[in-house]
Amino acid sequence: MRIILIVILLSIQFPSFCQTSFKGQLTSGDTMNLEILNAYPESFPKVSLLFHAESTEKSPIWNLSKSDLIVKENKESQLIDTLFLQSKNNAINISLILDHSGSMQQSDELLDTIKYPEMARYIYDGFIYTMEGFKYPEGYVAPIDHAKSAISSFNKSFESNKDLINLIGFSSRVDVDFPFTNDFSKIDSVLSTVKADSMTAFYDALLRGIKNLDNTDGLKSIVALTDGLNNHSNSTFEDVLDSAVRKEIPIYVIGLGSVNIDTLSMLANLTGGRFYHTNDPKSLNEVYSEISRTIQSIYELHYTSNNLSHLDSLKEIVLDYNIDSIYVQKAIINKILPESVIQTLQKRKQQSDLKYIYGGLTILVLVTMGGYLYYKAKSS
Repeated sequence: MRIILIVILLSIQFPSFCQTSFKGQLTSGDTMNLEILNAYPESFPKVSLLFHAESTEKSPIWNLSKSDLIVKENKESQLIDTLFLQSKNNAINISLILDHSGSMQQSDELLDTIKYPEMARYIYDGFIYTMEGFKYPEGYVAPIDHAKSAISSFNKSFESNKDLINLIGFSSRVDVDFPFTNDFSKIDSVLSTVKADSMTAFYDALLRGIKNLDNTDGLKSIVALTDGLNNHSNSTFEDVLDSAVRKEIPIYVIGLGSVNIDTLSMLANLTGGRFYHTNDPKSLNEVYSEISRTIQSIYELHYTSNNLSHLDSLKEIVLDYNIDSIYVQKAIINKILPESVIQTLQKRKQQSDLKYIYGGLTILVLVTMGGYLYYKAKSS
């Protein structure tokens, strides 16, 4: 028998705050979101929840306490053992993946400047070929340069005394793999040398990032930018998804321009990450900033379940705020309790049953012996 944990994800009311931290008492004022990233019942009855808390304006909440939250299992309140901000107190390890295929040099703004018949143009796989030397319009900034600037700002939003970032660049193959570092200026130096050219080996780059993160401790995430379809990988979508899910590494995917939105959003959602899409390279800085805020507002909560019955196969876990009269919006995530946990609970039940049986037999024997001795004493 398997026990399925239903984790309810709630959006509730919360007071106003600034971008870096929340201040003030909890009220039913402004709306704030809790999002369950995962539930870990492997050590049941000890259960841990990983979630992040932020406002509807995407600013993180960094000072929640146990008294601010309520956990219920099958509508019964549970005692919260510990709560801490993972991303504030633990190392954050991020594999940054940058698409620098040929199409990252062009944008709609650039294509609008090319006139026929003054200059012949041939477009193939994102490249622009001209019969004469092409001069970029004055002030033109290519998508690759917007991406470099956004990544540089993204890196600076993390703490160099504990957080590590790895840079992976790809076009037809993974040709940049700068190791994890907390010296973010070194990543800027590598970025300055990256040029847009060739095709798109997106899945190969994602697998490289997963492999690199496998050797790190702390929070792990992939933040990947691509502006086209995967067309030059040896790896497949299934390879990436299977590896990321098994290693519990969320993938935050940024799709720029003409990308397969359905495929990329599925990859992000199934791995516990998020998908972002924009047609404007100038908005990349804002997108990267939102991802940074999301990653840095992750909490870990531990509670001990009161229900140890192995027969109770369906559990509903609700995470809520300890505030009255708040608006609640629910979402659900399913979690399978490992078979080993079921067997442990069954064994505990059997041991408990035997204890009561043996205890009852002992009492029966003592009563019988007492009665017999009483009878013998009275007869003599």
